[in-house]
Amino acid sequence: MNNSDSELENIVKEGIKTNSDLAVDIFEITIDTFMEGIVKELPIIKSLVAFYKGSLGIRESHFIKKILIFFKQLHSGTVSDSDLILFSKKFDEDSVYRKKVTNHIMILNDRFIEDQKSIYFANLLAAHIRSHISYDEFIEMSLILENSQLKVFNMLSELATSDEPFKEAHHLQKPYSSMLLSSGLIILNNGNFGATTVNFYGVCLFYYAMNGKLDMTRDQIESVTPKAWTLYDDSDSVNDIKSS
Repeated sequence: MNNSDSELENIVKEGIKTNSDLAVDIFEITIDTFMEGIVKELPIIKSLVAFYKGSLGIRESHFIKKILIFFKQLHSGTVSDSDLILFSKKFDEDSVYRKKVTNHIMILNDRFIEDQKSIYFANLLAAHIRSHISYDEFIEMSLILENSQLKVFNMLSELATSDEPFKEAHHLQKPYSSMLLSSGLIILNNGNFGATTVNFYGVCLFYYAMNGKLDMTRDQIESVTPKAWTLYDDSDSVNDIKSS
């Protein structure tokens, strides 16, 4: 992307401040319809098309679609108008913050292959806007999102609904253990013969990013994040492992 930073910042600014223009069913938009009808008239579409100087290939059209999905999700009701106004004010007034946020939103949405990740990404930003996670945590979790296969998030769902949520006693028998580990979402508890627990980032991704449960406070997220198993854990599940 060779356009100026100010053009990108203006696009993000439009996305943050505009929600009524995103009522169109974005998932129904195809590459051929970006220059047609109501889609053509959306201000953010006009800015994005101008950004590419009207030359839209498959990659550019897919990127525009992901940006629309991202901002539509951001305005889906998970963030109050007052929180969005405060975020927009900081975005306008803090040039360093504005540049960082703009680059992160644009670069990651450009890299995502799956549209679903743009929804998860928007929910993570909403969690930051609502002060559930810090900016650094937002960056770290969104990079995990970028680098993880969608299957990893299906695995998180499976672990979240297990008998002991977010804990797996026999991870060495599961094919997904290495994927979760490489994504940085589990803690290995080798002293307990391969037991694992999902860490704080994994629980945040499940509730905030995947399920949009932005009414859960950080304290509530921490309360359902399991403690790592230790050699001194006397729980039945661990004793079962030791005796097996």
